[in-house]
Amino acid sequence: MRVLVHGFEHPAFAAMSGKFNEEASNLGMELKNVGTPEAGAHELAIAVGRRASRLVTPGAPEAGAGFPGAGPREWLSAGKFRKIVGEFKPDFVVTDQQGYFGLAAIKEGIPLLMHLRGDYWREEERAIARIPSRKLFRRFAMSWRMKSADECFRRSSLIMPISRHLDGIVRARFPRKPTAVMHHGIDPEAWQSGEEGGGVDVKHPCVGLVQNANILEKAAEMPVLSRVMAALPHVTFYWAGDGPHRDAVLPELSRHDNFVWLGNLDPPGVRGLLSSVDVYGLASGLDMLPATVLEAQMARRPVVATRVGGVPEAIVEGRTGLLADRGDHARWVEHVEALLGDEKRRRRMGAEGRRFVEENFTAKAMARQFRDAIGKAA
Repeated sequence: MRVLVHGFEHPAFAAMSGKFNEEASNLGMELKNVGTPEAGAHELAIAVGRRASRLVTPGAPEAGAGFPGAGPREWLSAGKFRKIVGEFKPDFVVTDQQGYFGLAAIKEGIPLLMHLRGDYWREEERAIARIPSRKLFRRFAMSWRMKSADECFRRSSLIMPISRHLDGIVRARFPRKPTAVMHHGIDPEAWQSGEEGGGVDVKHPCVGLVQNANILEKAAEMPVLSRVMAALPHVTFYWAGDGPHRDAVLPELSRHDNFVWLGNLDPPGVRGLLSSVDVYGLASGLDMLPATVLEAQMARRPVVATRVGGVPEAIVEGRTGLLADRGDHARWVEHVEALLGDEKRRRRMGAEGRRFVEENFTAKAMARQFRDAIGKAA
């Protein structure tokens, strides 16, 4: 079975490329990846098979040009798509981008599988609402984009959301459409003992917070931690992250002496922070499957997080992490105090959290889900 894969430049997938290839090589599939040059799709490099792996990186002319190229003329070049399809002869096309590539597959009569990382419809509606009414062309372009995406979803053979929560959103919109959950994963080798980034100098007891302020609905929950910090003045809270909505978070949290803002950290810095703190916290108003919750468990740290979206799927409540409803600062205080006051429990939850992620969110698990999804569409 041959599968043409497009896009998948998201870091959560790109970082899994090598291991995904190894695990998927026994599935009897031959995959060919084409992506956008500027997206770094070569980092994903999904090219697997029992025989020789076949990969087209964005550096190759047939993959780089036209997906998309420098201008609209290149974007609409059906010839380049037909050339790849004619040479590779895929049984399926998989893409995580809603637009021309999926439409081209539909036009050629190739079964289309749509991978979905977020609530696309809600995000696009918010984007249109932010466009000034006088920007008619931008509004038209966004409307056309949503129309094209809707056709991709409606005419696809299968939609693959990254969480069961997102799967529910998809089923509400397309009740008769087949779906199959495909999580993103994490590479255990990056979290081997002694390789977590060397640790960070922190003041104990402490809680680590790793999340960006790129989406207002996500960041809007973080100020609830202000009351948690006030109730726990002996606990230091370290926030690693930044973003356009920083001002919705930072002024409120910075009022407390037990709050430290670290700004953005690179991956080794994140691993170092997570391996140094006592507890990991995620206060979010919107999340489909937060990678930082998986990373914290790989660092053997118990999690306290908001019960929202796909967050409950990323932990085993009571065994690897604890949850609080949105706005419930009292439950946050209760959970943090309980964990900081019981080192044995923290160690036990941390160890179980690592096992949970290794069993359910690694390249092996991703490859298994990918195989099952394609089998469901066959």
